[in-house]
Amino acid sequence: MAAVRRTRGMVEPSEMETQMRVKSAQLEHELQVALRSNQLLQDQKMRLQTEYQRLQTQSTERQQETKTYVIPQPAIRNIVDQLPKHPTLRYERRPLNQITHLAIHHTATPLSVTPARIAEMHVAPDSSRGKEAWPGIGYHYFIHADGAIDQTNLLEAASYHVHRHNIYSVGIVFAGSFMNGKIPTSAQLRSGAHLVAWLMQDLNVPLARVWGHREFPDNTTVCPGSEWTLGNRWRDLLFERIEQIQAGVGVKSVRHYLLFWQRTFPGPLARQDLVNSINYIVRFRPAIGFSLNDARNAEYVTIVGSEAGISAAEEKSLQSSGCKVERIAGRDEEETSRMLSELANLGRRFRNFDVDF
Repeated sequence: MAAVRRTRGMVEPSEMETQMRVKSAQLEHELQVALRSNQLLQDQKMRLQTEYQRLQTQSTERQQETKTYVIPQPAIRNIVDQLPKHPTLRYERRPLNQITHLAIHHTATPLSVTPARIAEMHVAPDSSRGKEAWPGIGYHYFIHADGAIDQTNLLEAASYHVHRHNIYSVGIVFAGSFMNGKIPTSAQLRSGAHLVAWLMQDLNVPLARVWGHREFPDNTTVCPGSEWTLGNRWRDLLFERIEQIQAGVGVKSVRHYLLFWQRTFPGPLARQDLVNSINYIVRFRPAIGFSLNDARNAEYVTIVGSEAGISAAEEKSLQSSGCKVERIAGRDEEETSRMLSELANLGRRFRNFDVDF
């Protein structure tokens, strides 16, 4: 352009030429900066894509691990035939593949109210509230305050527990009334989550279809209590525990094991410690034995006696297996006996763990 201006006899273009050269240099610099920035962004994009692929692979592997873990059946006492029933009425039967939902309830009664009493109330008609007689108890499973699980109806029974949705749902009731800050005991949440996770596995029901009674359409009720999704939100506590169990975390087949020492057969064993523990055993009824391997299957382990019987290394191995371990050991057998009797008299299963069984 400068050459053209000179050819045409125009004004000396040096000043304009200088400005254009400066502008050109600036644009060239900006282009180089943009190219370098683009390269950095491309490199960052590649790193993010690599990280994304890694996380996707990790997620897939974890899902596969979860799917391959088989949830063991929890301890369930079948009392179906022991509960009051209507003399003539019977619940409709359904195939198990028809079950698509699990319904969570609370009894809305004191903890002391038994499944038998609930069955009596369900079977009896109540004209004051327009209730007709039922064939039997409405729930399939009853979870006591100490975590014990009773089966109260066969799964094939389409029992009455959720209005208009009985044919495809299973009723699971937690003993107690969960209103005004009250929620199930830790033992109830633990065993209830195990039961729900096992039923989900066996019936192919996803967690998204585990509903509180009031979450079913056409059911105007506060059940399973005001704390289900508000306040202490015990649904979240239950669901968190279910997901842990699905991943195989913390699943124990024994709740409490009382462990005594024993030398290799036919060597000696803690005979006197066992005799001295009778009051404690009668009061709390733990599993008892002399096997370290069996004790690993327990959530809580009470070791009876000093490290001369069960060593500190063996105690640590139990803790590494996920057991909560407590040792009861006096200076001699008599003191150990007194310590166990004191716990039994106080109604305390443990000295250091404050849990509800």
